[in-house]
Amino acid sequence: MKIWIRYLLGLTAGLIIAVFFVDPVSAGSEVWYDLSELAIRVGRYLLLPLVFFGTLVSVHDLREHKHALSTYTLLIVLIVALPALAVIVGAIALLFFQPGVLPIILEDAVLQETPDILSILGVIFPDNALSVLTGPGRNLLAAVILGAVTGMTMSADKRFAGLLEDIADALCRLFFRLNAVIVQLFGIGLLAITVATVLRFRNLGNLEFYAPMILVIAFTAGVVTLGLYPLLVWGFGRKWNPLLWMYSMIAPGLAALVSGDVFLAGGTLAYTGRHNIGVRREVGGSALPIALMFARAGSAMVSAMAFIMVLRSFSGLELGMASVIRVVVMSFGLSFLLPAVPAGGVLVLLSMLASGYSQGFEDAYLILRPAAPILLSIAAYVDVMTAGAVMHIVAGRRKLRDLPDTHDMV
Repeated sequence: MKIWIRYLLGLTAGLIIAVFFVDPVSAGSEVWYDLSELAIRVGRYLLLPLVFFGTLVSVHDLREHKHALSTYTLLIVLIVALPALAVIVGAIALLFFQPGVLPIILEDAVLQETPDILSILGVIFPDNALSVLTGPGRNLLAAVILGAVTGMTMSADKRFAGLLEDIADALCRLFFRLNAVIVQLFGIGLLAITVATVLRFRNLGNLEFYAPMILVIAFTAGVVTLGLYPLLVWGFGRKWNPLLWMYSMIAPGLAALVSGDVFLAGGTLAYTGRHNIGVRREVGGSALPIALMFARAGSAMVSAMAFIMVLRSFSGLELGMASVIRVVVMSFGLSFLLPAVPAGGVLVLLSMLASGYSQGFEDAYLILRPAAPILLSIAAYVDVMTAGAVMHIVAGRRKLRDLPDTHDMV
């Protein structure tokens, strides 16, 4: 059975259970929240070793074949360009549709802890390098850095280079196969995550006041991921059929949309990227985790659109173009501080935007809390679709993919 069908069945079953068989305020709902958390942990269980050994082999192979500079240059360009494009499209859509202002209801809540450059450096360089593989599952950046450094130095000693390459290759293949097992069975986990997500949505209050904004953001997300990205995949991916790319993104897109967790969909994206798009591990091993961490187009776009709505609601007047541009630029720039935030990136960005904007808006973003779960899901979906587009375009431009037969797609 195709992976996306398994995921869709799990999602559908979870939706039915949450709507018809579980009361969101009953004691039984807590069980589903616990099962959802367990499923997310299982989904990210192998991500760190998969990323470490994948990056190690990827960097080593690219250096051996003299493709490293051109590949990573293109990767950086795309990581900058796609979030910028998404944020600009989001701002234009919001200015065009002009949804109504939001109710100013500030709920009691703890302000989000915001990352900075020093905290990110602390993540990259823990006290013990081996703790990279045993630390929190969100610590992908440290795994990528250690894997890249190891890959670059692995051939320094020619006496042991062959042995080290064989060991790294074997471990990379081993964790990819183990990840495949989790992906194939994760439809069950997606059922629990769907139930918990729907129960959270059912507990949301005053959602009708946020519906116009949510609809505009959801529509813009659809335009970006189902319109602009397929065009870019076709134009820059050497005229490959974008419908096949969209097909390969169904499963990771569903996982991100339901869970609101970018890293959770990483294992699925690695699996479908290899079997459906044919991305070789020279690209997939390092481009995928880097794109998941830094190409946060969804978080930047949703945060910019939501914060513009906050400013409009508090001012009661139309914002000037200078204010809109300021929010767009800040959202785009601050999104690169989210490599260790797999879920909740929108709330972190909104907190940083509010602090950076000052003028008494430090806690203004809290009026968005009733709609936060929906905004987080939309942002995670766009983030994962962005990572998939980046990975495919890099593989296509560098001719580092082996296009599979459509009958062999998973």
